[in-house]
Amino acid sequence: MQGHFSVELKAARGLRDEDFRKARREGVLDALLRDLETEERAEGGNLVFNWLSAFLFRYLFSGPDITDPFDIDSGNGYLGCINLGVTDSDPTYTEFTNNYVEDINAMSDSIGGSGASKRFIEDQIETHLIKKEDDGREAILCRSRWLWLPSEGVSSNIRSLSMYYARDADATAGYTERARGARLRLKNQAGLPIIINKTNKHVLLAEYVFTLASV
Repeated sequence: MQGHFSVELKAARGLRDEDFRKARREGVLDALLRDLETEERAEGGNLVFNWLSAFLFRYLFSGPDITDPFDIDSGNGYLGCINLGVTDSDPTYTEFTNNYVEDINAMSDSIGGSGASKRFIEDQIETHLIKKEDDGREAILCRSRWLWLPSEGVSSNIRSLSMYYARDADATAGYTERARGARLRLKNQAGLPIIINKTNKHVLLAEYVFTLASV
């Protein structure tokens, strides 16, 4: 699996959470976001960790037991949630962070506070797009988009965007095991690491496109 994140910090221009919710209900959210000034932008391919290979081998090919918590036998999802994090280093292929947490915003590298994390499916601002590759190769692309409202994800220390496996990918509270499955160190167009400062006067738009390709 290959993944690509794009992140935009936009000035909210005095708009409140409810203004963005209303725009989404009325089908004009994209137009509203295009009209807002982008103050910071980051994008790049994330590093998907080796745990995905073990996860797929176990559940698609009846492979042997794997590292906890990726070995949960039912109700799990490798694409659990997206998390705004404080990890400063570049990701490594064998990176591992196992979190026995109750709250979706409480992972060890999270910025903390309200709305640090967003779930796949339930918290996306539009229905995910799934399509085949245009170049004829056997691959499936899936695009997901999220919006952190003015009151959400407020932090002066956003350095990484992480994708987390979850034992229960729908859960926001209650005992749920999570583990980091992929991560992007946020960098500008020159390839230099950046720190995003999101205040309650901003919204943060993130898009994640992952590709499942045949070999």
